[in-house]
Parts: sequence; structure tokens; C-alpha cells
Amino acid sequence: MKTVVITIKYSCYLLLGLLAQLLLSIPISVFERPGDLLSVDTSSPLILDNVNVVDVRTGQIFEHRQIQISGGLIESIQSAGTSSGPEFERIDLEGAYIVPGLFDMHVHIHDRKYLALNLAYGITSVRNMRGLPMHLRWKAELEQGLWLGSKLYTSSPVLDGEKYAHALQQVVTSPEEARKLVRTYQNAGYDLIKAYGYLDKAVFEAIVDEANTLGIPVTKHGPNPVAGATIESNRGLQSLEHVEDIFQGPLNYEFDRDVLVDWIAELK
Repeated sequence: MKTVVITIKYSCYLLLGLLAQLLLSIPISVFERPGDLLSVDTSSPLILDNVNVVDVRTGQIFEHRQIQISGGLIESIQSAGTSSGPEFERIDLEGAYIVPGLFDMHVHIHDRKYLALNLAYGITSVRNMRGLPMHLRWKAELEQGLWLGSKLYTSSPVLDGEKYAHALQQVVTSPEEARKLVRTYQNAGYDLIKAYGYLDKAVFEAIVDEANTLGIPVTKHGPNPVAGATIESNRGLQSLEHVEDIFQGPLNYEFDRDVLVDWIAELK
């Protein structure tokens, strides 16, 4: 009986793996319906009246204001109740607070509706950290105003070494291949290059060097350097993702305040 259970268990894993490969092979457009999201409509000029505008640069709050919007852009901010032409649709926000749109700097977007949901909660821009060709298509559709969602910035497909790579990572094992992929991803329209910490030192250095030459930013998974490199190898990167990797890397899963303080100072 135990042998039968084990056989069934691993058969299930095999079937799940085959199903995952099948789903990954289907073009994502198969699951998308052209009319399933709202289109962008800026044809009607708007007035947002009776609002408090938060200036996040100075910390000031400008009370009892009116915001005029035309063509999707803010035209003016003036006193609440200011008269306007009949072409404006007026919305009384009854003292609500207006802040600049939020920016989520680390997301994984697997469905276009994620972008619509982000926008509904005031997140007007997102930075997708595992890019795939579908994200380039969605960027283009958003820029054309075909549907309503947060502005999308996306990394390249993740460049990774062989040790822990999976189906959604791009394995790269030679500096020459790394340089070629950086050029390919920049030409395709990705906004930045995403590198994992399990890359060989020579491959990582080639990625950074080629990206610097081309003027495309590089972000790295984890603040601890790749094997064989010093912390200086992080200099000039756009960002270091996942602060928990300090615990998993330099601290070796043991909390030590003195080691942590020294390492953070070195990182800074």
C-alpha cells in the first residue's frame, strides 16, 4: 500500500509539471478578451471640487481647492467653488484629500487585471520585476490607451545561473551570452535588466558592463554580492531587492547585531 501511495504522489507531481509546461506554452493572449477592461476616456474635462491637496514635497496641505483636468492632464488648481464652463463635469469630493499617485517598486504582474486593481487603489505606476514578452505587449497597449491600468515599467526576464533556475528564469552561463541577452532585452523595450545572485562572477560583471555601455539600468536580487565578488560589485546598480537576503546571506541565518551593523555600514 505504501508503494502505491508513493507512486500516486510522484505521478501527481509529474502531471502537475506537464500541466505547468503546457500552460506556459500557450500564448497569454488566449486568456485575454479585448473588452474585459475599461478603455481610457479623456474626452470629458473634469472638475474635482472641494478637495484638500497634499504637497508631499513640503508637507503642506492646501485646503478647499478645485482641480481642473482636461485631456487626462491637470490644467490648474484653484479655490474651491471657482466657476467654470459648461463643458466641465463637476464632481464634489466633499473635503477628500488628493495625493500624488503611489508607485509600487516591486511587483510580479501575471494578469492585466492586476494593473487595473493597482490603479483602483491609487497606485498609478508599478515596477514589474520578472519581465516576459506579454509585459511588453501590455506596456504598448497601455500607452495606446486601449485599456485602463497603472503605468507599467518592467524588468527583463530574470538572468540566473543554473543552480536554482526555474521555467520563468533565463539561464546564462557565459559572459558572451550575457552581453548578447542584455542587448536583446534593451532592443526589445524592457526598462531594466534583472540579475539574480546565483550568476557566476564573470557573467554578472559582463551583464553590468554591457548594460552600463548601453545605458540600461541593472537591478539585483539580494544585496549580498555574487560568489567571488566583493560588496563593491553592487556599486551603480539601480536597486538591491529583498532585504531578507541579508539574513540569509551575510548573517548565515543567525541574528548577530554587531555583524549586521558592520555589514550595513559597508553596504552603505
